Amino acid sequence: MKDEETYTDWNFIDIWNIDPEINDGYPYLFFAVPETYIDIGLRVFNGNRVVAIACETSAGTTSPLRVAKDTDDDDTPEIFGVALVEPGDSAESGVRIQTSSGIKALREF
Repeated sequence: MKDEETYTDWNFIDIWNIDPEINDGYPYLFFAVPETYIDIGLRVFNGNRVVAIACETSAGTTSPLRVAKDTDDDDTPEIFGVALVEPGDSAESGVRIQTSSGIKALREF
């Protein structure tokens, strides 16, 4: 019950997430984890300017798009989620990606 493959027809892109560190490993709704965005130094050029991209903390990652960054001296990278929003959202960066649930935009920090 703690494996995404167990849940057929569940939307693990927009509605549900599953993480062994959250909710004792069982699925949880995205909105059940508070939105906390941080700046880890991820920058992209959106065709007009360089923008800072919002990331989710490793403890509250709900995004299917993840990046790893070495944050301390132990050489173990920390995983961050790249925050995604719907195209047209006031927080969108102007950079869009294709996901299994359609086009999403990277959230500007």
